[in-house]
Amino acid sequence: MRKLILVLLLALAARSAAAGPADSLSRPKVKFIYDVDFEYVFDNAEYDHSKGYYEASSTMHMLHFRPGLGLRVDQGDGKFRHTLYGSLIVHHDFGVPGFNILQLFDEANLFYRVDAKLGPGEFSGIAGWFPREFMEGEYIGAFFSTRNVVADCSLEGLFFKYRMPNLYAELGLDWLGIKSGTSRERFRILSAGEYKFPYGISAGWAAQFYHFACSETANNVVDNHMLHLYGKWSPFTPLQQLDVTLGAIATYQWDRAVRESRTFPFGFQSDQTARMWNAGIHNSFYYGQDLMPFYGVSDYGAPYARDLYFGEIFYHTHINGFSFYDRIEAFYEPRIFPWLDLKVAIVCHLGNPTRYYSAFRGWQQILALRFNLDKLLRK
Repeated sequence: MRKLILVLLLALAARSAAAGPADSLSRPKVKFIYDVDFEYVFDNAEYDHSKGYYEASSTMHMLHFRPGLGLRVDQGDGKFRHTLYGSLIVHHDFGVPGFNILQLFDEANLFYRVDAKLGPGEFSGIAGWFPREFMEGEYIGAFFSTRNVVADCSLEGLFFKYRMPNLYAELGLDWLGIKSGTSRERFRILSAGEYKFPYGISAGWAAQFYHFACSETANNVVDNHMLHLYGKWSPFTPLQQLDVTLGAIATYQWDRAVRESRTFPFGFQSDQTARMWNAGIHNSFYYGQDLMPFYGVSDYGAPYARDLYFGEIFYHTHINGFSFYDRIEAFYEPRIFPWLDLKVAIVCHLGNPTRYYSAFRGWQQILALRFNLDKLLRK
């Protein structure tokens, strides 16, 4: 990772040095910037049909409010843009007893960002504590559940992305924990990208290298690495969106406290999305092995559970061998204004029936509203 950062910084320095006398003598343009994000989420999950084998029924009812200020510097006639930015994140779960206004400010964003035109493409890099929205890659539900994306709205570390007309690629480091008491040292390296071919065909990848290391009370390390390779077809259609994706998922997982525990769960997934008049259906069909074999186990007491796995819980199939998991979402997602988005959705979870529960695992009802001031100011 250090070598990669050094190479990128040297490339930026060389590009800046080669910009020519006019660029190097032009005075940087400095501008103060501000932004406000607001997000309201209601997500009611009812999983009683699966009789507690996955997760208990629960309701996520919360808001995020993120006001921020920063400094933007344009250099080289717009070829380079530097941003220093800081914001407070107000997070509130509705109905939590013992309300304390100081506990609302539980997060912040503090980061440096650079955007540069390099050759035929555009490079962006960010370092610090930054919004999750900086990531643009396609990560299926095996990587992150919809609830994880909403609740964990920031990343800590470094992230880089590069875009060309037919190519997008990103690579980053998210530092999740340090070794202290019962807290483990945890970090993950994430990467995703896609190349577009003619006729609406594209191929891409998403990958995770997750290092779940020691604490002062638990002296073991667990590896959880995942790779998703896929092909996508987006044919010309009068619909707003029509996508069909087919891919394979391979993982490498090892609890090093158990020498024989190396395992390589894998499977296949197909995603289909159809959208018209802001309403649509998204279906994710997975067929394969249990992608969370260490979810409910641990050699040190408490199960690894959500500290080790961030994806949709139903990829933890509880079945030896191959089985299926199907997630069907019907949604209405209008853009009321360019700066105001609404989403209403119903999600159903299906899987292999067993003697303990039927194929219907449970369902969710979702309502989300997002306001973004920056999109309003650009108009």
